[in-house]
Amino acid sequence: MVTLRCFQEGDAQACCDLINANVPTMAGLNDAARAFIVAKNAPSILVPELFSFNTLVAISANRIVGIGALDGREVKRVHVHPAAQRRGVGKLIMRELEVLARRQGLDHLQLSASPSSVSFYSSIGFRSTESATVVIGDATFQSVVMTKDLPRGSV
Repeated sequence: MVTLRCFQEGDAQACCDLINANVPTMAGLNDAARAFIVAKNAPSILVPELFSFNTLVAISANRIVGIGALDGREVKRVHVHPAAQRRGVGKLIMRELEVLARRQGLDHLQLSASPSSVSFYSSIGFRSTESATVVIGDATFQSVVMTKDLPRGSV
């Protein structure tokens, strides 16, 4: 069974470990980009960032198996541990982020998806709008910008 709760400061190291577990399989990154992500993925950096968003963690067997955040209209930091993927954890996180967005009166969401996660987001109603490439020094990050309209109605 997977439950969701709000991110807490004590979750930081487990969230860093979870994100780092995903970096090797994320498409659209060169080696310098992968190293950049891992270097920036420290509790001292992650905690203030995640507290500035509406951040959820997914828990299974007393372990964090997923994370996702809502920053205004933008969905960020969605990661599911490789051992927990394809078990509905990502859909559960995204469904709850959509509920939070509708409660805030938002009518659509956007995100920047790794090319390897486009099919997941498409399966839950997001549509691709454009491809993007960001270069920071030697690091190259490719992503696909995606949006989803949120239906009006009950939350």
